[in-house]
Amino acid sequence: MLRLGIVDFDSSHSIEFTRRFNHVGVPPDQHVEGARVVAGWAGDSEMAPERIPGFTSAIRDCGVDVVDTLEDLAGEVDAILVLSLSGFAHLGRVEALIDYGLPLFVDKPFTCRADDAEAISELASSTNTLIWSSSGLRFADELVHLQDELKRVDPLHGLLSYGPAWRTEGNPGYFHYAIHPIEQTFACMGPDWDWVSATTSPEADIVTAGWRDGRMATVRLTRAGSTAYGLVAFAEDAVLPRFVSTRSVYRNLCREIVQAFESGDVRVYTVVSRVDQPGGSAKPVSHSLTLFHAGKVYDYVESLGEVVIFEPVHDRFIILGGNYTATEVTFTEINQILHSAETQSLKRVAELQGISDESEQRKAAAIRFQLAPEFEMSVGQSNELRLVGEFLEYAVTTADVERPQIAEQYLTYADWTARLNYVLHPQSLFPAARLELNNALRAQQRLPVTVELNLPAAG
Repeated sequence: MLRLGIVDFDSSHSIEFTRRFNHVGVPPDQHVEGARVVAGWAGDSEMAPERIPGFTSAIRDCGVDVVDTLEDLAGEVDAILVLSLSGFAHLGRVEALIDYGLPLFVDKPFTCRADDAEAISELASSTNTLIWSSSGLRFADELVHLQDELKRVDPLHGLLSYGPAWRTEGNPGYFHYAIHPIEQTFACMGPDWDWVSATTSPEADIVTAGWRDGRMATVRLTRAGSTAYGLVAFAEDAVLPRFVSTRSVYRNLCREIVQAFESGDVRVYTVVSRVDQPGGSAKPVSHSLTLFHAGKVYDYVESLGEVVIFEPVHDRFIILGGNYTATEVTFTEINQILHSAETQSLKRVAELQGISDESEQRKAAAIRFQLAPEFEMSVGQSNELRLVGEFLEYAVTTADVERPQIAEQYLTYADWTARLNYVLHPQSLFPAARLELNNALRAQQRLPVTVELNLPAAG
């Protein structure tokens, strides 16, 4: 369970996020697992100092320790949320917190000055600290579903996004409410924009932007009449209008915060080698780079020119092929295919057992082992983990991990990758043996450094 700290109580996000993390005062479907706000620092405010006493009382009622200094806060938590209402305050808060070495979420607006944004980015880079920011609208249910639909009607040619744009002196221009419909636009269109123009009136602004590939998007920022959120996506095979609800945006953003803090940025370089006979030389078969970032995992296999994206929040993989195609493979589909394969394998076992031939009986035993492997496990003095079974052996060198969340994220990814590998390559080993190895690593709270798989010759 991650211990979170919050900084600055002048924004409603301070209490709304806390309620969802701490499961207080919101319906069960709004609860967020994996983290709890344990400490907070009320801070001060240029925009809304009158809010701080009320939010402080409400936050205390959620079981949060309200401390007197940032140093006290940093000593109690694993990560910090900077929730100042004004973007002008964020650089100062980051500068005060950066030396504690804790990952940070900075609420919207990230900053209100380009120089401040560059300074925060430089601090993150120079100290290797995770610092990120987002509008909750990026993770609205309807927007996430629209992005899924767009994969099936690609390419996206353009977009109309709309939402409220009330202004305030503390977050001038588009930094206060207008940031939400603007972020909706970038979530769908991507970041590679080229030019922008704006027309303004007392009731609304119309912002038009062009992307380097020739696409255009329009954002209507409304200050009169209905100010609902929504989008219209113009794709190759469909025009998709969507109303966007704000009901679950706090919950979804908080889930993303947990995912980001659990993962940090971790890179794994993998070389798969083959040894054809005992004592023989290792022949590299493939190389891959795996990046764990913001709750997702990106795996690039050099020989295939393919990127596989693991999205546990959405229960799926996205496979990006070298020809720019995207294929979605859901966890449900993977489990269905594995269940079908197991059923067929058991039928094959029954057939082989009906044949009175020693070699056929041996084949049946090998299939049974793949479906339900049994190992004898041992741990050597140099932290080498060995799993020895009748048909398969693992020898694994391991390493300590500073944060258990990192180990669990890697092993969860390894579990699902083993399953996906069988789905994509049905002639490979059934995933049960690798899942047993991963569970042994969990029990030892270790991560694998090298994994040696031996397949003894069948008798």
